Amino acid sequence: LWEGLGYYSRARNLQKAAQEITALGGFPDTYDGLLALPGIGDYTASAIAAAAFGRREPAVDGNVLRVMTRLTDCHDDISDPKTKRAVRAALAEVMPEEPADIRIFNQAMMELGATVCGPNTAPRCDDCPVSGLCLGRQRGTAETLPVKKAKKERRVEEKTVFLLMRDRKIALRKRPKTGLLAGLWEFPNVEGTLDETAAGAAVEAVGLSVIDWQSRLTAKHIFTHVEWRMTGYALTVRGDGPAELEWVDAAGLAARSVPSAFARYYEEAKRELEGFLLGLPLKLLALVFGLLRVLIPVLLLILVVRWLWRKYGGHKRSESAKKDEPHFKGPVYTVDYKEVKDDDRHKE
Repeated sequence: LWEGLGYYSRARNLQKAAQEITALGGFPDTYDGLLALPGIGDYTASAIAAAAFGRREPAVDGNVLRVMTRLTDCHDDISDPKTKRAVRAALAEVMPEEPADIRIFNQAMMELGATVCGPNTAPRCDDCPVSGLCLGRQRGTAETLPVKKAKKERRVEEKTVFLLMRDRKIALRKRPKTGLLAGLWEFPNVEGTLDETAAGAAVEAVGLSVIDWQSRLTAKHIFTHVEWRMTGYALTVRGDGPAELEWVDAAGLAARSVPSAFARYYEEAKRELEGFLLGLPLKLLALVFGLLRVLIPVLLLILVVRWLWRKYGGHKRSESAKKDEPHFKGPVYTVDYKEVKDDDRHKE
């Protein structure tokens, strides 16, 4: 269900965390214990420790950072981890002691930032229960806060993707275990945008022979910090290629997790693999359909002409044929003649 949503690492960490909790014999109930689990960061560890176990741990998310920088008129960059640590330390000094109050305190801070002191809009200071304490309101700086450094421009990477087909199977390989889309399946690809000549040479370099060029496809996929601009080639090849390639049929492709970054190439691969009818490739089917598109109108034209000839011209005869016809139009009788011998005549 989560495939294509970009949550691959979260799903893997969820499984790893569950395995570690099982090995520990129970769920950690402290901030440090929770932080040690795979996929658990500062905010999640604090929120679980406070809400589930009543620990005095401030849950600092974007809403809380906004409220606190406006309350204290802080102009530090909230994307800097130092700013977040300072806010967390300040909240820890004023948190209540009782577990029930701790839960209410964290929830109230988050709700205040989500509803009254909201993002991308002017703060509703007249409705705020702590407006009397707010330095940002007193100094007229609330609407300019928080300060957040502009994001870096997204990096662009160009890639050439290969749909390598052989014996009604297509080549896949696994991505590295770390990094972007770690451990998922992908179509073989190289850095840069290759033209047809260079792409063919790249395929030959890994021990495959190009038999036929099927199609050329372009696609783009945007991640948080990087943008892929892809040029792809669908090729029929001969040979085994490197050991990292795994040749799969349509069922094998469907059983593997190919990230949505390759969505266009995935759909093309499905069409190529599923496009066989009684062993005929798509190109042959296309040729047959193309011929039918030409022949059917011709056959229809012939039938129409034949019908018109029969209806309007078939009863007319040539003048020469008319002259040869007899003028007598009456009934025609057939007479059977019997030979009578002389001996028979005398007997009568």
